Amino acid sequence: MIEPFPKDWELLSFFECDPKNQDEGLVLFDSQRETCRVRCEIWKLECEVLLRWWLHELPAGQLKLRWVQSMELTTGEGVEAMVITFREPCLLPLRFQLKPTVCLEWGTEWYP
Repeated sequence: MIEPFPKDWELLSFFECDPKNQDEGLVLFDSQRETCRVRCEIWKLECEVLLRWWLHELPAGQLKLRWVQSMELTTGEGVEAMVITFREPCLLPLRFQLKPTVCLEWGTEWYP
């Protein structure tokens, strides 16, 4: 299970839309920001996240994330981002920003 996990109101504020589907297994958001569309599928119990985004209706990126350990939303100074951590220590936290623009930061490091 993904823990800690954002509260429902935090997810609504981050994606600026209601979930398309929400049950115990899946939470799905499909958000439109000007020329950018972001779709996020979260399987909290299975520790999986699927992120897809489009620019000007053209595919711009897709991440299939497994072994997700935690998910937190950060805000401040006009920036909003989702930070995802993983069970494996060699996988650095992934930062997926929606405001002011869509931006992705992620990396790996040598396994200790």
